[in-house]
Amino acid sequence: MDERTKQFEGCHLGASSPIATHTCLECKFCCWIHHPEQGDPRVATLVAHLATAATSAMPDVPAVKLALRIEGTGFEPVPGETGARCVWFGMPITPWPMRPLSLPGAMQDSVECPRPAGKAHLRVGDVDFKWLGAHAQDVRPYARCSLFLPMLEFPRQKSATSGGVPRVTSCAPAAAGRVRERSMTAAMLAALAAQYRLRPGRHDSIAGGRPPLAAALLRGQPVATAAARLSALFSLCGLAHRLCAELAVGAAGASVEHKRDDVTNAAHAAMLMRETLAVHLRCMWTDWPVRLAAAAPHTLPDVESVDSSDWLERHVLGMPAQKWLAHWTDDPRGCLAAWCARAATFPARLLAACRAHADTMRATPRPLIIDETRLSELAVAIAESPVFAHAPVQRGLPAETGVWTRSDDPRALEYDTPWLRIGARVAEVARLAAGDDGPSALRFGARTCAPGEALGWCEMSRGVLLHWVRLAPGDAARIEDYRVVAPTEWNFHGQGTLAQALSRLDPACGDGTFAARVGAWMGAFDPCVAYVVDTDGA
Repeated sequence: MDERTKQFEGCHLGASSPIATHTCLECKFCCWIHHPEQGDPRVATLVAHLATAATSAMPDVPAVKLALRIEGTGFEPVPGETGARCVWFGMPITPWPMRPLSLPGAMQDSVECPRPAGKAHLRVGDVDFKWLGAHAQDVRPYARCSLFLPMLEFPRQKSATSGGVPRVTSCAPAAAGRVRERSMTAAMLAALAAQYRLRPGRHDSIAGGRPPLAAALLRGQPVATAAARLSALFSLCGLAHRLCAELAVGAAGASVEHKRDDVTNAAHAAMLMRETLAVHLRCMWTDWPVRLAAAAPHTLPDVESVDSSDWLERHVLGMPAQKWLAHWTDDPRGCLAAWCARAATFPARLLAACRAHADTMRATPRPLIIDETRLSELAVAIAESPVFAHAPVQRGLPAETGVWTRSDDPRALEYDTPWLRIGARVAEVARLAAGDDGPSALRFGARTCAPGEALGWCEMSRGVLLHWVRLAPGDAARIEDYRVVAPTEWNFHGQGTLAQALSRLDPACGDGTFAARVGAWMGAFDPCVAYVVDTDGA
């Protein structure tokens, strides 16, 4: 049997090009005719699956809008997709946070669906989004987008069905007359998902950002729900967000400066350390290959003992942690160069391969400073402006935050290349492996700014995280407003260090130089949201 006879040929001998999205297709077994304009029958089955989940798996979800019921509106086929089943994108109305869903096509050339619990990038229009694989009986595989639309803004079902919940489509409004006004284009999806568009070589080299979802999710809600909801919303660093939320709401409800006992502080320090280490390692094995070597992500070896100091010394450092740290403290660049030349570990090989590009672009750091005075100033700035988090500044100037700007590091200003900033992450792994819980341990805290208003903060894998909360007047059990300023917002400021470095790049560089330089900067600043590189018009 040759390769062609292994697949169903249909009426065109396996050629799918004559079949368009509007083509009616008849099943030759049961004579059922599929009319694309009537939708995919799997949508109704998916709605039934979600309804079952509503009574079984979802009752304990902290964010549920009881006034909404499940409805499978807004599904449309992807124009140009071929096959007996088109790919259908849609955002069904649900009482919990609404996610765009994708029902994959059935033909060989249709968009691939990630396996259950797996991850993949699927394109909607000209933008790639992260999707998570799922499976339901009768529906079979489908995918859920990693972004969501908060349901709390819809007071009742009619407000969601009457244009409140947008449709998802892959074409721009001008591309097809049949796209309704409430269709969600790729650009609109990007705004909801949080995405940066990088335009190296241009003065405005960074555009985009993250919408203020924390306020929409928590306004009017009980303070006890903040930690769990924000941990789920910012799941990449969920424990750090949980800690900051607990610190902020705890301090906001205190009549005096919020105090925490030593046992609680020790438990939270250990929790923060474990997550920070896990994020560092995940970045080294999954993001560094893509950004620093244009290679596929790798899998962590021997994951059962990944958090032990022996594992870190064997798979990351290639030597005792204390010895590595001693050399780094004395001479960061010399330490990194000698380590890359000698060690055979996976991170060392990646840093050795990218040095030619990553250690030749210089940009002096502008560290975000965290002390009592500046924390008070930041709390005032966040409280005064709902848009402060979109482009935060410290004393009127953009600042950057990361492992290389820890306040206890006297050499912070010396990490003036992407290579050294990336090396600082290795140094933090070495400190964590050595069990260093002294002055260089990750810090966290909270301060009461005004009655019912507080700021919680912590140092985490990507830098300093800030949570600001204001409780409802006369009801300290409910939240009036909530704002989050994450490290990525500092680092991707339109006039910040990274933006200026990107504006100096030349997209015309050949031999992979341009992509390698952009990748080096992304490896150093490590955004927690998606980004695309756009060279048009540069």
